Amino acid sequence: MDVERTIESILNRQAQAEVEMAEIRVQQAKTLRRLDAFGKIVTTGMKMLVKFEKQSRERDRVTNHKLDLLTRKVDRLVDSLRHGRNGGSR
Repeated sequence: MDVERTIESILNRQAQAEVEMAEIRVQQAKTLRRLDAFGKIVTTGMKMLVKFEKQSRERDRVTNHKLDLLTRKVDRLVDSLRHGRNGGSR
């Protein structure tokens, strides 16, 4: 009888372990889906960041160019006011 009870106990533990393993597999599948979704979010975010950086650099380039042009114009205006080359006499 003890052998039969031992075998029955072992079979019950094995059945319980299989149920627990099935639950673990379900949770693992959920975790893998979440990780995959998170990876897609990170990838999308990185692409957006790269795009933003490119746009930002282009805006900076254009702004710097316009600032250079404006600086030259202001310099010419200041020079003309200092030297009286504005059509009038001093």
